Amino acid sequence: MASQQKASQAQAIRAPSRPAGGGSKIIRLMRHGTTEMNEYLRQRPYGSPGFKDPGYYDTRLTESGKEGAKKAEAVAKSADPKPDLLVISPLTRALQTAALAFLPWYSGKVIVEPLARERVWLSSDTGRSPDLLAQDFKDYPQLSFEGLPDVWWYTDGLEPEEAFQERVKEFRQWLLQRPETCIAVVAHWGLIYELTGGVDFANCELRSYALSSSLIPLDECPTVKQLRSHAR
Repeated sequence: MASQQKASQAQAIRAPSRPAGGGSKIIRLMRHGTTEMNEYLRQRPYGSPGFKDPGYYDTRLTESGKEGAKKAEAVAKSADPKPDLLVISPLTRALQTAALAFLPWYSGKVIVEPLARERVWLSSDTGRSPDLLAQDFKDYPQLSFEGLPDVWWYTDGLEPEEAFQERVKEFRQWLLQRPETCIAVVAHWGLIYELTGGVDFANCELRSYALSSSLIPLDECPTVKQLRSHAR
């Protein structure tokens, strides 16, 4: 969602036990493409006088958002090393973006992970059931929704800030404990902003980080060569 909107979601859903990986790894973060809600918020900023939620539940990419995601494919594909895991938020805009920017060329493991969802501020951050998602993305066999609960998003209004921050910490730990050494994540403005400590991502922007005890931009990491070599 747009900067003003910030998503809000979430009942703190505990992830099932994961294989422990540990150690430093490369994380490639991409924000989803432009959505109906992004365009609405550019004309009517969140919190402005008379603002009303337009009811874009689980907002979709616009045509320009789809084009942006298609263009992002070249950037994602050219990044070296290639990811050995792709993590996608279950919100439709993130799934659409991943389907256009990653799935045409990526052949590795894919996880649709609710910890990567956006914070629920507006209707656009409300999710949909696994059955509905599976129906909409039936042409993408790489995407599995079998592990998702029927309701995986926050359902009681605005997600409290502390709960959201705890979820992002949990997601960071989940990433760190994965066995893969290069992980791509397709997610949302608010999630990425919190995860990176305040970096403002544009739609379809891709940035790379080194993750250990902290998240460091890859070009600022003193061990970047070792990380890249290890990830190969």
